[in-house]
Amino acid sequence: MDRQSFEILNFFINNDALTLRELQSHFSVSRVTITKNIRAINDYLVGIAKINVNQAKFYLVINNYSAMAKLQTNFLKKDLDFNDPSKRQATILKELLQQITDYVILDDLAESLAVSRGTINKDLKALKQQLDYYQVRIETKTNRGIHLAVEHDYMYAVITRTLVGKYYELEATWDKATDVKLLNLVKKLDHNNDTVTMIKRNIAVINWLRKYNIQINDRINNYHPLLSDVTMASLRNLVTEIIGSSLSTSEWEFISYPLNIRKLPKDDNQLVQVGLVEVEDLMQSVFPILKQKLDVNLDFKRLLMELRYHLLFLINRAIFDVKSEGFISVDMLSKYPVSTELAQLTLSTIATKLNIRIRSQEVGYLTVYFQMELEEYMAAPIIHRVALVEPINTSMKKFISEKLKEMLDDDLQIDVFNSISEWEQSPEKYLLIFSNSFLTDNELINHAPIIRLNSIFIKERYVNVFKFRWLMKLLIRGSVDLMSRSLMNRRPTSLE
Repeated sequence: MDRQSFEILNFFINNDALTLRELQSHFSVSRVTITKNIRAINDYLVGIAKINVNQAKFYLVINNYSAMAKLQTNFLKKDLDFNDPSKRQATILKELLQQITDYVILDDLAESLAVSRGTINKDLKALKQQLDYYQVRIETKTNRGIHLAVEHDYMYAVITRTLVGKYYELEATWDKATDVKLLNLVKKLDHNNDTVTMIKRNIAVINWLRKYNIQINDRINNYHPLLSDVTMASLRNLVTEIIGSSLSTSEWEFISYPLNIRKLPKDDNQLVQVGLVEVEDLMQSVFPILKQKLDVNLDFKRLLMELRYHLLFLINRAIFDVKSEGFISVDMLSKYPVSTELAQLTLSTIATKLNIRIRSQEVGYLTVYFQMELEEYMAAPIIHRVALVEPINTSMKKFISEKLKEMLDDDLQIDVFNSISEWEQSPEKYLLIFSNSFLTDNELINHAPIIRLNSIFIKERYVNVFKFRWLMKLLIRGSVDLMSRSLMNRRPTSLE
C-alpha cells in the first residue's frame, strides 16, 4: 500500500461515512484517483477490513482490529524512515515554515530525516520545482542554510494547505457545539458539503501558521469577495473565536474563498457587478490578441456576456490554486483544435496580465464556450467584403462593383473609403483591397491581397472584361481558400 492509500485509510479511521466529494476535496485529487485508491486499499485489507459504499457514502468496516493496529504500526514505522521522497519534501517545507524567521541547516535536515546530504539536495531540487508554480523560492545563504521567500505572503497558506497538509494533520480543535454552529453558518450560505470541509481545513491552516508567527497581511490582488461583510459577519465572528484573535483581511479571504468560487444565492449584486466590470475590462485587452491569432470575426461581445461569470470564478479559483474537474478529456479536446487553442491562449494571456497561475484543467470549460461561438460563426452566411480606397474615379468604382457583384451575387459588400486613414479605422476583414495608393504599416493588409488599379486599367482604357473576371476569380478563390485554411487548420498549443 502506498502513502496516499494509507492516508486515505487513516482518514476513514478518524471519520464517519464520507462522500466521494469530501474525499476528493480533502486530498485534492480526482474522483478516478480516489476510486482507484479505495480499490487498492480493499485489495490490501482482504480479511482485515473493507471500505463499503451505501447511498453514495463510503464507510470503513473493520473485521480484525488487532491486524489493523499491526498494519498501522508497521506502516508508520516504515514511514518514519522517510523512504517516500514526497513525504521528505513535505517535511522539509514544514520545517522551513516552522523556522520562517531563521535559516535551516542542511546537515540538520539530513540528520533529522536519517538520509544523506546528497538525498536532501535532490529533494530540494524537486521541491523548488513544485514551489516555483506558487512563486515561492528556497534561498540559500553561505554558512547560514536555507529559508523561504515568497512574492505574496498568502502563498504561505496555499502551500501549507496543498503540500504540507497532504502528509500532516493540521486540524484545529474545537468543541462539538462550535462545530455544529460552524456547520450551520456555512450551510446558510452554501449547502455544498465540500464548502464546509474546505473552510474547516483553511481554518486549521491559518491556526497552524499562527503558531509559527506567520500572518498573512499583504493585499490579495485581483481577488473578488462576492458576499457582503454583513452576510459574512456571523461566520467571521465565529472563526475569529476559534482562532483566538482578530483576523487580517487576507487571512479571512483565504479562509472564506470556498464561498467565492461559484455562484451562490446570497452573493451581493454590487460586489458581483464590480467583479464583472473588471473581468470585462481585462477581456477588452485579451480579445485583440485572440483576433491576431485567429483571423475570424467572432461576436466577442456576445462571447464576453457568456464567459464573464465563469471567468470571475475562474480567477478566484486560480489565485488560491483550487483545482477544478477537467470534465472534457484530452481526446475530446483534440476534436476541437481551434476552440482549444483559443481557450489556451485566453488562459495564458489572463495569467500573464494578472500575474497568476492557472491550471490546465480550466481549458475544458472555455473550449466549450469557444466551440459554441465558432459554430455560430460558421453557421452564419458568408459575406465577402471588398474595399475600394481612394483615389479611385467614379467610373472605376462602378466598373469594379458591377463585375464583382456579377461573380458573387448578393454575397458581396463593397466598402468605399475616401482616404487611407478612413480605411485604417475600419474593423472589418476584407477579401480584396483595390487602391492605387501605397498601403503599408497596417495590420489589415496582412490578411488580404491589394490590387493596384494601374495593373487593371491602362491610360483610362479598360482591359478585356474576360481577363478581368478571370483574374478576380483567381484572387477570390485564393483568398477564400486562404481564409478557410487559417480557420480550420489550427492545432492546440501547450498551456503552462
